[in-house]
Amino acid sequence: MTIDIEYFPLIGDSPVIHNFMRTLLLSVSNEFVPPLTDRSVSYEKNFLEREDPVEGFEMYMMQKMSESCLVASIDGTKAGLMTFKRHFGADWITEWCPCNYIVTVGVFPKFRRHGLTKLMYDQIGQIDVAVQPEFDVVRTWSTNDAHIALLVSIGFAEVQRLKDHRGDGIDTVYFSRVNTTELVRTPPGT
Repeated sequence: MTIDIEYFPLIGDSPVIHNFMRTLLLSVSNEFVPPLTDRSVSYEKNFLEREDPVEGFEMYMMQKMSESCLVASIDGTKAGLMTFKRHFGADWITEWCPCNYIVTVGVFPKFRRHGLTKLMYDQIGQIDVAVQPEFDVVRTWSTNDAHIALLVSIGFAEVQRLKDHRGDGIDTVYFSRVNTTELVRTPPGT
């Protein structure tokens, strides 16, 4: 089995990647909390306010056109992707910015358990090392146990929690790690 990870600096520059992303995200939408098809913003919002599903998802997809992505393939077949914003900054995570803000990670079910998500996380720190942001930041929901376990195993630590942000008993959790480039850096507060 051959696994390849390919970097696309701007999703909007590649109709093939945009179409692949749409197919993948529609396929895995209901595995997310809330489902991706209920969202209109790809990076931050009040998850308790639901958008019109059709119009919201189209807005979500339009925003993704300005993101970068890594596409994982197995034996030449596109299997998963990670979208992210490079050099991202936001007032809710200022201590960890600028960063590679990982927005969405998805793998088709039939290609899971091959380490694709870990490989994409490993690869993000190798993109254009000379101008690499200091931190990688990702958010997920508190009941996403498999993703959280992976994040912790590859050096991420919880840095912020928004209680009941996605519904009763479902928090939004932010994780960060010092980027894995050759530069030695110290996280704030240490």
